[in-house]
Amino acid sequence: MTEEAEYIDKLVHPILEIRARALSSLLQKVELNLVPLSRLNQHPNLIPNLLQLLDLGPHTLRPQALNLLFFLFKNESSKRQFVSLGGVYYLHNLKATAPLGLLPDINHLLHSVIQTSEGMTPTLSEFNQVQVEEESQRTTSNKNIETNYIPIGHHRLNIHETGGSVAGSQCVGSFCDMTLDEHPVVHQEPSVTFTTFPWQALTGSDRRVLDSTTQSLLSHNEAVVVASLHFLDTVVLKDFPAEVILQRPAVVQAVYGCIEEEGENAWRVQGPACNCLLTLTQLVSTRVKHFTDPHLTPGEEQITTPTSSELATPNTDTTRGSCCSSQGDCMQSLSHLTKGKSRRQLGDGQDKSGSLSNVAQELSGTTIHEEDDGDEFILLGMHQLTVTGHCSRIMRVVCPLLVSPRPSIQAASLHLLTACLTLLLQCVQPKLLWEQENGDEVVLEIRGEIRKVIRCISYLIMASYEAKNLTAIQTEAEKQILNIHCLSLVLCRILVDFIPLEASSQVIDGDVSEGLMLVLYDGGFYFEYNNQHNILLQYLSQVKSIEADQFRCVLFATKGLQATARFLQTSSSQLEEFLDLAVKSLSVSSVHQSTVFVEKFVRGMAKQIAIGCVNEEQLDKARNLLLQILQFPDVTVRLSGYKSVMHLMEDSVGISQAVDSSMSRSPRILFLLSSTIIRCLLYCGLVDDNKEVVKVAEDILLGLLLGYPLMSTPVWTVAAECWRVCLPDLQCVAESTTKLGRAVANLPLTVYEDDRTLQKIEHLRYWLQCLYTRDKDTRIQALSRVIQRLVLTAADFLLDPQDFHLGVHHDLFIVKNPIHLLLSNNMASEEGRLMRILELIQGRGVEPGVCKAAWSQLAFLLEDPQLHQPFFKLCSLQFLVMNFINMVKRDGSPNLTVEYLPGAVETLRLIATHSNHIRTTLLQDEEFLLCIVRVALFYYVDDRTRCQASCLMALLIFNHVIIFAGTDECQKQVTVHGKNFISVPELLTSRVHLPFICDIYPWYERSGLCHEMRTVHHILKEKDWAVLDFLKTVWAAAFAGGVEHIDCAHVQSSKFSANLDIGEYETTLLKSSVLKLVMTKILLNIENATSHQDVKRNVNNLGFYIQQVQFTSCKNEIFLTSSYWNQSLQRFLTSQPNSSVDEQLLTHILNSVSVSLLVYRPFLKGGVAVYPQILQLLLNELKNQDSALHYTLQRTGGVNWVASDPNPRALMSIRLFRAATNLMCQTLKFVCCNVNCQDIFGSSSWNQLATSITTSLLPLLSANNDLQYYNLAVLGCSLECLVYVTALGWPGEDLAHQLVSSLIRLISTFHIGRGRAHNSYMGRMVTLCSSLALVHLLSNHPGDLTQDITTWSSEEGFLDWSWLVSLWVYRDPSVTSTGLMIAAALTTQARGLSLLHNSLTQVSGGVWGAALSYLMSSGRSCIVRTSAAQLLIKLTQTGPTASNPWISPIVADTITGWRAYRLLTLRGWQVTMPNFPPTHRVELASERFDSNEDSSKRDGVDGVLDYPPVEPRSGQYSDLVG
Repeated sequence: MTEEAEYIDKLVHPILEIRARALSSLLQKVELNLVPLSRLNQHPNLIPNLLQLLDLGPHTLRPQALNLLFFLFKNESSKRQFVSLGGVYYLHNLKATAPLGLLPDINHLLHSVIQTSEGMTPTLSEFNQVQVEEESQRTTSNKNIETNYIPIGHHRLNIHETGGSVAGSQCVGSFCDMTLDEHPVVHQEPSVTFTTFPWQALTGSDRRVLDSTTQSLLSHNEAVVVASLHFLDTVVLKDFPAEVILQRPAVVQAVYGCIEEEGENAWRVQGPACNCLLTLTQLVSTRVKHFTDPHLTPGEEQITTPTSSELATPNTDTTRGSCCSSQGDCMQSLSHLTKGKSRRQLGDGQDKSGSLSNVAQELSGTTIHEEDDGDEFILLGMHQLTVTGHCSRIMRVVCPLLVSPRPSIQAASLHLLTACLTLLLQCVQPKLLWEQENGDEVVLEIRGEIRKVIRCISYLIMASYEAKNLTAIQTEAEKQILNIHCLSLVLCRILVDFIPLEASSQVIDGDVSEGLMLVLYDGGFYFEYNNQHNILLQYLSQVKSIEADQFRCVLFATKGLQATARFLQTSSSQLEEFLDLAVKSLSVSSVHQSTVFVEKFVRGMAKQIAIGCVNEEQLDKARNLLLQILQFPDVTVRLSGYKSVMHLMEDSVGISQAVDSSMSRSPRILFLLSSTIIRCLLYCGLVDDNKEVVKVAEDILLGLLLGYPLMSTPVWTVAAECWRVCLPDLQCVAESTTKLGRAVANLPLTVYEDDRTLQKIEHLRYWLQCLYTRDKDTRIQALSRVIQRLVLTAADFLLDPQDFHLGVHHDLFIVKNPIHLLLSNNMASEEGRLMRILELIQGRGVEPGVCKAAWSQLAFLLEDPQLHQPFFKLCSLQFLVMNFINMVKRDGSPNLTVEYLPGAVETLRLIATHSNHIRTTLLQDEEFLLCIVRVALFYYVDDRTRCQASCLMALLIFNHVIIFAGTDECQKQVTVHGKNFISVPELLTSRVHLPFICDIYPWYERSGLCHEMRTVHHILKEKDWAVLDFLKTVWAAAFAGGVEHIDCAHVQSSKFSANLDIGEYETTLLKSSVLKLVMTKILLNIENATSHQDVKRNVNNLGFYIQQVQFTSCKNEIFLTSSYWNQSLQRFLTSQPNSSVDEQLLTHILNSVSVSLLVYRPFLKGGVAVYPQILQLLLNELKNQDSALHYTLQRTGGVNWVASDPNPRALMSIRLFRAATNLMCQTLKFVCCNVNCQDIFGSSSWNQLATSITTSLLPLLSANNDLQYYNLAVLGCSLECLVYVTALGWPGEDLAHQLVSSLIRLISTFHIGRGRAHNSYMGRMVTLCSSLALVHLLSNHPGDLTQDITTWSSEEGFLDWSWLVSLWVYRDPSVTSTGLMIAAALTTQARGLSLLHNSLTQVSGGVWGAALSYLMSSGRSCIVRTSAAQLLIKLTQTGPTASNPWISPIVADTITGWRAYRLLTLRGWQVTMPNFPPTHRVELASERFDSNEDSSKRDGVDGVLDYPPVEPRSGQYSDLVG
């Protein structure tokens, strides 16, 4: 068993000889009965390895492998395993490309397993049921699985093998996917969706081309290397599929080496190398998109997976590759289209007969392995480049070139890097890429390369910033800014495309975050690329939250500066916006510290209030903002606020307004006539730390108090009300020594001048407050007023002149030892004792001594606040007040109750201390207040009683400003137990004698700056110049209305604030960040340049800037619409080059314009699409046959340049010709892609343009039929241009005839007569472009071009139209599809349909047979089958007649012998093609049936409608035979 196991394992060995010996040994042992089949069948890997051996090849081993299968199939278990592994389906695919000698063996094997296959296959009803249950899963799987490898053990069953049809099943969207899972496979969504392509075999000539190109690239001669790079870019990459270059990496490795070249002249090869890699990357991207398109999903058994061995899959014939790949379209069943002729071996160029039979039969009898890599592809495949590896290598080598000193290299590298990122994004799923910490090698490689690229870009950013700061040359600094912004855009693109936000920590380390911070603090980047700026901030926030929060604080400041700039430019008449901007601007006032903002706000609001344009809500908002200004933490802003208010007062009611008898300016003062403003000036301004603020506040209050004579009546009414409200607060500054004190002292008389009897409680309250003032004269005056009031209101109050004197009792409420009001004894609750005491107080007949003691005991108990509530349940406040008043009154008889007053006063003080409600109630009782004064007079010499009365009176009259620590400020009531301090405003303690111990509190709590501004100032104190420069940039740009306008405003902005002043040098650097300005400057430099070197440098700079537009779509609409483009480039585009220097310069200009058209996207302005002005210039040049552009085409197109020719003159001509044709293609493509653009310029102009271009390019297509006479570079570019020309317009009758002949000649020259040329890729670009141009000519021309086709074929001797059939047998599916499109286009010609039927007689079944063969082949490319379906639709649009019947094929099953004719062919096809797009299927069937039904009824053609429907069978329409 060990020996057989070793042989079985060696069946899939990479070395051919070992595989052959193992297979031969096994077969001999079986044939000689040395190994029993029962033992051999016990090996589970035997059948899978045999299938893989058939796939690996070579084809010489297939007969032995098939013979071994014959022996194994004697065992039923082996048959079932073979069928379960998809062997039947594989044999069908193998039969399509196998030599004729193997067909009997394959058919025999199919017959031997057919019973097993049918036994394992469900019935039609069961099959439909499985389909319905699994169809939705399969549809979802096709959308998600990009390039999925299905193991052998999970192959899907072919619908044709089941013998059933899927009637009414849904279309999956892929022509190639015609299988159904036998066992559903659960696919885990991969993070890397694509890495390798199916292997592409090459002919010997193709290999020699690649080898010679590689040798040229490795040459020590720089001119040879440059020429080779251009040949590779212009010819080789256009001819070969992109995957071929990756599968044979020698060429691309050499190109990588060119980019990594070092030295002074390295740029000479770096630019062409970047262009080569750009072309390759774009082509690979197209191929990957084709493979991963869910609507073009190829047969899942024919493609590779990221986790595979990077070789062809085990069940795939390597001669075919993917059905959607170029290799997969070798005509797998074309042998059945040819007549039975003998096969002979042909080499390159051996067969010159042009017979389609020879070409087709050659394909049917051999495979590409005979002339291709053979088994070397296994070893080559082990070293092939993956798509992701290609992207990683490019990113690694290109990033340093982004800061190259040469703009041309920068532009080329940036373009390449952009294409590389696009390609890499197609191959990975970023969200899944970073989910798992550990992954396979491919995932880890991609992660590592992305990290390296991000880190490299960050280092380059930091180095560029350092270089910018160190240089003193303005041009060098501007270049560094350009580099920084370019690198930042690339970094942003990489982060957005490949790094989910939640995975930021995996790639952003300390160095990367440092680079990000430098970018974020770049003001030019902030304004020009705001979206990218926000994205970078989001990523930084995920990793460095502290730094990100700091920057958000800086952004907060920038938004405030922007609001300030808008505020300064906004009129106060726009009140809502004016107020909103003022609110936003206030927070950053400490940054600019300018008085302009505050002055404008105060002056503007006062003006709007005076004219009556402000409602109550807006007035409150404005006053609150003014309060914030007056309390702003920064003294500069605060002082400017006070001074602005001072100026407003002086301009409104100041002495300067005395001459204004109309008092018209006095209404402005209404802005300040608010109790909140007055109290702020009083309690905050007069105690400010800055003495200047205190002085200004005093002057403001004095001016307001003395300015009432200059106020109009309405204003004075408001002012009087305001003074009445604020009178208790103003009392504390009343004194006789200052002007403000005297003005306040006279204020009651002013505001209460109509009430001389002093009946107002507010007036009394004012004088009671004055009893506590520190000014003696004021106290005496206040005491006199109070005594007068006592005398007037209390008849029993008679003062003894001998005992009372105002000068002696001026300190009535002034105590030397203030008491602590809230000292508590922490007594336990004694409600019972309290009740007994109240009974004594309220009882009658109680002895005075007992009653006095009861009052004293009550006061003692009420020191505990917990007893207050029980006390008021037993006794009311009214009872206490009435008892207190009665104690004070005297009725002419001795009043013994006066002895109870000390206890009663202390009791009232205690309950008033702990209740704001009680204090408020008592304050409204005028009689009660006067009684307290009388008590103080009675007990003047008793310090304790006087102290209690003084405290009680102070608690009542200063209640509005008193707060208690540990209290609810809204209720001003003690809520906690213990020692608590009473607090009053700071002004009160300095101007008033308070009878209790107290603390001070600020009237407005200065919380300081907001968190954001505190952070900003902290950063600025650390002298972070980057932040300061950022703020300066924002302010200058905001004030000027944009960075582009900063020149005309920066002088004015400097007057606003010295902190934000920006110099001319910084202004110039800042403006270099604006793409629009820089491009305009460059265009002007180009126009005014005096040397070719200056023009070249500016043009290359322009190209580099254009590349950046791709990253910012918002800048698209401004960069190409400028009129400077025409002014600057017109003289170059309309002048003929006279020297090699002119040609070199013109090449750069044409390339820049081409890139501009490629990047630009039209935008709507006023509902009309805006197109670049230079487009009209280009179209005019193209329409004018005598223009300089046409002269350049004709002169440079005639140069003779062969592969890798190092002739610099010829190479320069080729580069110029390619640049000119590329510009023409981009111009025409731009017009083709924008329908409105075509309508604007008119169809006649397009025909004229087509005529002009065709006339110039047509001579370049003429040459001898020998390939060596063709310049492939010129020919390819010319044909590519003609493809767009023929699609856009009609060149004219004569030119069209000549062009058709030239195109057919090219197709014939490159393929007919070259023997096995259909297997070679060389010339594919020429063939494809010639075919497409021919399709456009045949489709667009209203006349008849078939005569030219027939005439040319007759002259050359090809009467069988071999040039057309050569396209059908072409290896590349795009060429095959185009060949079918030519046939479809011919049907639109007058005699095209008859020519197709009559001239293709060598093809069995004619055009019908060819079209049906392509359509029904499940292994065909999707685009080929689609073209075949369109061809059938064209053929069925004209129904058959009796005189002109359809020449239709016979469809037969080679196994069962079943046949179908004519109409039944299409009926059967409709049944067996459930996955074909329903639109094409229904359209084809309906047109076919309807046309035949009408014609048969009319003419009785063959009676085809009389055939009964046919039930589909196994392999029913598998082959077409003659």
